Amino acid sequence: MSDPADTRPWQPPNLSGRALKREEPAGPDPDALRREAFEAGYAEGLAAGRARGEAMVAELSALWQAMARPLAEQEETLLRDLTGIALAAAEAILHRELSRGADVEAVLSEALAQLGDIEGLLEVELHPADAELVNDLLGRRGEPAQWRLRENASLARGGLRLHTPVSYIDASVEQALEGLFARLRREAEHGLQDPS
Repeated sequence: MSDPADTRPWQPPNLSGRALKREEPAGPDPDALRREAFEAGYAEGLAAGRARGEAMVAELSALWQAMARPLAEQEETLLRDLTGIALAAAEAILHRELSRGADVEAVLSEALAQLGDIEGLLEVELHPADAELVNDLLGRRGEPAQWRLRENASLARGGLRLHTPVSYIDASVEQALEGLFARLRREAEHGLQDPS
């Protein structure tokens, strides 16, 4: 230990009337530094947030497009399938109605009108069940002068085909259905390509 005789009590420094001044550190104002740091951090955070937001929007947009593509393909497939079903149903209904007997007289009149003046032999290809009626109709009309009936069981009732030496008219139910269905398919495909 130290010797108590060598110790002295602490004495405050002599200020002798001089006022102490607090020395300010040299450099910029701390409030200004704090404000600048805050503004720099705010701008940096805002830029980072915007960049992240734009990245999320781009990602969500790509996801939405990826989801919409299969939906458009499914819609197209569904429309095509529904068109096929509707056409098959229409064909079945038409065949059922035609099997009961169609207005072969109207079909014959229209087909003869399309032929115009007939010179030479007229051959009428038709369903066997329509043969007697068509024979009577042609006999009552008195035109053409010569005709021959050719029965074809593969033709649907109510339809016929007319052959002359220079012309051919297909007024068969099958041809009419094929034309109708082709037009409906074109319209359905046009609707798929141009939804407006």
